[in-house]
Amino acid sequence: MCSDPDPWRGFERDGFVILRGILGACDLERIRSDLASLIEQRAQALHQRGKLPDLHSEAPFDVRFGLLMRDCPQIGDGFDIHRLRTRVLFEMLHHPRLLDALEAVLGPEISCNPIQHLRAKPPSRLSAGNGFFDVPWHQDSGVTLPEADRSPIFTCWIPIGRATNDMGCLRVLPGVHQRGHLPHVSSDYGTCIRPDALPQVEPVILECEAGDVVVMSQFTPHHSTPNRSDVCRWSLDMRYHVTGAPSGRPWYPEFVVRSRAHPERILSDYTVWDALWRRALEENPDKYSHRLENASANVS
Repeated sequence: MCSDPDPWRGFERDGFVILRGILGACDLERIRSDLASLIEQRAQALHQRGKLPDLHSEAPFDVRFGLLMRDCPQIGDGFDIHRLRTRVLFEMLHHPRLLDALEAVLGPEISCNPIQHLRAKPPSRLSAGNGFFDVPWHQDSGVTLPEADRSPIFTCWIPIGRATNDMGCLRVLPGVHQRGHLPHVSSDYGTCIRPDALPQVEPVILECEAGDVVVMSQFTPHHSTPNRSDVCRWSLDMRYHVTGAPSGRPWYPEFVVRSRAHPERILSDYTVWDALWRRALEENPDKYSHRLENASANVS
């Protein structure tokens, strides 16, 4: 459990904080078990179609997905929260201790933002040449509409286990969030801050223990480096904003996860959430929301 009487100390100055011990061992094990089942289903399906010769069934959870990705990158297609939509992931979006912590800064009316991700970062030796796993410097505001800049959107980055420098944990530029949104361009490996606009600030390496949660402003520049370890580094990105404020992606479903004034508005029905996403993805299959300074600009 988080024991710091003021866990948000320094957040306004730095634009990030590590909330220690928010998740328990049971929380993490539920996520691992959920993901292991999904991985097994996909591996079996690809194996039956002749696309995956070795199931690597004896490999532990933290190792297996990297081996499968090396042998058949297709196993990772659509492996994200809004595509998988499992009950366990839905319940994680409502995690009470996380919402308790966020309420201290966002207030009592909190909605889950539609921008959510599940990420697996395999060892770089198994994904050589694939820079997709090494996210470039960016702000999360770079993937939202400008209207969302008016109110805070907090990113909660949750490693499913330890996240060390050797494993390619997050790095952030402290204090830069106070400058607001910086110009972004496209690169070979995703939307990034335009190189000449990237502030020359010493990065802070955010190593985490199992159960820790990194919370960042949507304007906090961050990136990750190659995973030099022998295990896959898993993480969840869950975002939250004040209910009624722009989400940044109005075509995708946001929903109330905490309300002291109107608790009846909290979405606790998994089947409704699943249906909302199914409909949104059917109606907006290729909606693109990255905010690029120049759509034709490219950085190699």
